[in-house]
Amino acid sequence: MPRKKIATTTNADIKDSIETMTKALSDLNTKVVIAIDSYSQAIDSNNQFKETVDLELYSIDRRLEKIEDTLIALQESNTITREHASDEQLTTIHHAQNNNKDAKLKKEDILAFIRDYGPSTDEDQINETRKKLGKYVRWASNDIAKTILHESNDNKLPSWKKMSVKDKEILLEIVRQEAIKIELPVNRCSNDWFVTHLVYQCWRNKSKYHNNNSNNKAGIKTSGGSNNTESPMETDEEGTNNRTKETQEDQKGKEVKEEWQKSMN
Repeated sequence: MPRKKIATTTNADIKDSIETMTKALSDLNTKVVIAIDSYSQAIDSNNQFKETVDLELYSIDRRLEKIEDTLIALQESNTITREHASDEQLTTIHHAQNNNKDAKLKKEDILAFIRDYGPSTDEDQINETRKKLGKYVRWASNDIAKTILHESNDNKLPSWKKMSVKDKEILLEIVRQEAIKIELPVNRCSNDWFVTHLVYQCWRNKSKYHNNNSNNKAGIKTSGGSNNTESPMETDEEGTNNRTKETQEDQKGKEVKEEWQKSMN
């Protein structure tokens, strides 16, 4: 029976196998490197894309904020325009006595004005508003009087007619602004009759009261009736108490004036 041939592996075959394996490993390594590079590039590209998106989102947020600010500004402007138009449509408030500057403004007239145009129809609130308004008139008058007397050589207060235009306007504007703060639409009054009447009557009583006291201290006799005329802003009892409080109210009047001056700057 013939003997089978035994396969033998030569060094050449081993070498060829090693070279084939080496080449395969090299090709695999190249593919791995290429894959890693591609993955790295993809990551870098993704990071760049993310940064680009973030920048765009930030830009969009800023634009949205500007749009929102613009819309708010337009809304506020539109509101102001509507309010202004509404104010223009409101009727002017005329004096019951045809704006007669010499006609006295009675307590009932003041209460009626507050009741018709003020923030409340409750009688207690109406009377409280009248008292507040009276305080503002006295505070402002006290402060102006103090300023005038400081510059005066004879310790006398001028009558309303002889009072300087500047002092009148300051006094009227202080009271006007304080009245508006408590929701009284005095700015709608024709010729500013409501505030003018209040300030005029308060100043008339104050100047007469002060000048008579000054004359009495100097031993000078004065003619005319009593100067304790009741103000339409106060009752007899309130008037007596208020005249004793004028010194204490000087400081408050100064504060009201300073607050008004700040608001005008």
